Amino acid sequence: MNKKVVMSLVLLTLVGVMVFAQTPTLDKLQFTLVDKNTAAAVRYSSNDISGAVVIPAVYNGLPVTQLGPGGTGAFLNCKNITSVVLPNSIITIKPNAFLGTNLTSITIPASVQKIEGGLLSDAMTSVTFQGTGAEVPNNLGGRGGADLSNKYRAGGAGTYTRRANENIWMKQGGAAVCPTCGQPLP
Repeated sequence: MNKKVVMSLVLLTLVGVMVFAQTPTLDKLQFTLVDKNTAAAVRYSSNDISGAVVIPAVYNGLPVTQLGPGGTGAFLNCKNITSVVLPNSIITIKPNAFLGTNLTSITIPASVQKIEGGLLSDAMTSVTFQGTGAEVPNNLGGRGGADLSNKYRAGGAGTYTRRANENIWMKQGGAAVCPTCGQPLP
């Protein structure tokens, strides 16, 4: 074999491995049509879904724009998922998206325009907002959800963390703020 053929085979193998590693877990996700059948939403995930989950940006030729239409969380009680990667096509996250999971962190893409109640699980200790303009409810759910809502509205994009068993969120790189008076803490 000449060098070009060998290099082409190596590159195709590497691309195949990279694509396989990022393949969504479609057999465990259920989708429904939304927005007058012009988009798709992750409707519900099987409770036996596990490991890292990658949501596709497109399902059956339609953009995936929502997590969980209605009040049923897209990943309600899916205790064995270790991470969820949301595509930049997601615009709305419906209530209780991660309720009952053991997820400790999530990244919300800049494309998200609206988050409805119950986003967080009690286990979450890190939330990264890539955008600044998402509409958030007064309480994002989970431990300290009201505090995180207020901090995001005031601080915008960035990574917010909280210590386990505490209800106070802090923006990384920012000063801790008193939750009742709004003044910086020492």
